Amino acid sequence: MAEVQSLKNARIIGETWNGYLQFVTEPQESAYRSYAERIVQEENRSRYLFYSTEARKLGESLSRVEVQYGERWQDDAFPGEYLQMPDGSWSRKEEPGEGKRG
Repeated sequence: MAEVQSLKNARIIGETWNGYLQFVTEPQESAYRSYAERIVQEENRSRYLFYSTEARKLGESLSRVEVQYGERWQDDAFPGEYLQMPDGSWSRKEEPGEGKRG
């Protein structure tokens, strides 16, 4: 998880709306890009296996479980991390209080 967080902090990856990690910006340096791709693939594989198990256990569809966990991952994201909207666009999570008028 520390490797995933490091890639999020570098603004390389973000949380998709349906519970997986995706590249926002691909690293230019080939060794770092390969490393990042491996981390994202491993994490997404683990998430898929977990979501599949949860879906069977709960009697829910896989897509429903993916979206539910996607919401959780985005809610738990730190300010400044990239979050994907259902339309595929990306935005950064706001700092607490940003964009709100009191």
